[in-house]
This record gives sequence, structure tokens and C-alpha cells, in this order.
Amino acid sequence: MPNPARILGNDLNFNIMAKNAPTGDNRRIGAVKDRTQVQNPNGHWTKRGPDGKFMDVKHDHKPFKGVTKEK
Repeated sequence: MPNPARILGNDLNFNIMAKNAPTGDNRRIGAVKDRTQVQNPNGHWTKRGPDGKFMDVKHDHKPFKGVTKEK
């Protein structure tokens, strides 16, 4: 078995940091900013934009992903 110190360039004091997935893969990291959602009495979810106007309605009774829920 090879010497681990030799493989790592004789530097055993290295830090392996976590990183986000590669960019350009159409995934969001974290929550959507300045948007909230509220559930209507009929069960549909409505998304509200930063100016307070309603933007979109989801008709499958599932909340939007990554959007903060209003109380």
C-alpha cells in the first residue's frame, strides 16, 4: 500500500470542504428570496411576489418548492 503522506504531497494538514453541486444543472441552492406562499381555503397554493401581488397558483394541492409559507 502506498504511503498516504506521499499521495497527498507530504501535507497532511489539508482541509476537505463541502461544496455545492456544479453550476448550470438547473437546481436551486437554498430558498427563493422575497417570495411567500399561502394556502387558499380550496386547498390550492398561491405564490406572492416581493411587491405583494399574487404571482401563480398551483392546482395540484402541493406547495411550491423552496418558497416560504405565510402564517
